[in-house]
Amino acid sequence: ALYSKSYEVVLLQVPYIERFNTKIVYPSYIYENDKLYENIGDLSIPYGSKVNWEFYTSETDNLAISIANKSVPLLKNDNFFTGTLTIYESSVYSVSLSNMSIDKPDYIQYSINVIPDLFPSLKIEQETDSINLEYIYFKGSISDDYGFTNLTFHVYPIDFRDSSLIVSIPFNKKLKNQEFYYMFDFSSFKAYEKSDFEYYFEVSDNDEINGYKISRSEIFTFHKPTLEEILAKKDLLMDQVQENL
Repeated sequence: ALYSKSYEVVLLQVPYIERFNTKIVYPSYIYENDKLYENIGDLSIPYGSKVNWEFYTSETDNLAISIANKSVPLLKNDNFFTGTLTIYESSVYSVSLSNMSIDKPDYIQYSINVIPDLFPSLKIEQETDSINLEYIYFKGSISDDYGFTNLTFHVYPIDFRDSSLIVSIPFNKKLKNQEFYYMFDFSSFKAYEKSDFEYYFEVSDNDEINGYKISRSEIFTFHKPTLEEILAKKDLLMDQVQENL
């Protein structure tokens, strides 16, 4: 019988992840509760969210999280590792493990998709009062991904733009899609009875990270009716009443 010489087999302890948690802490202004995911590394999160990783490992001396060519600071307690990072852009990140026995760290790759905070939207419908030509009625709708801070009506005489009037309109700051109603009496500008006017609406979102984003409606023009136009409107209404009798 032929026998080879004896060899010693050394079993290397391979580092591995037993389980991990990913906690998402959302920016306070979006009014979302924190979320906890188990063993999920691929994420889709709002801009400015804070990600907290907790890794439970075995046979692991070192664990590293690398994102956008930067390392996430980690705390180590035996085989438990934790780290936190605020995320502002979509990226791929890797998690690598190593110990004294493994020269080249093993790694896992995940992706983070960042959802941007969009501009609010604003739509306006308007109608002139059938009797008083200086009354304009407005119906508006506003929408945003997270909420609002201000909704205002701006009006000024075309020949005196510095004499602008800004009116705050009541609304629900947390309701993402809503309608509002408003009426303005252009005769309230007593000092500018012969002037035409321009006016518009503005809405601002609640983005506390980048600053409030403002959307503006189109700029409308109000033609101040002359006395002849007012009398002609009244005559027309009288004629319509008589026709319906």
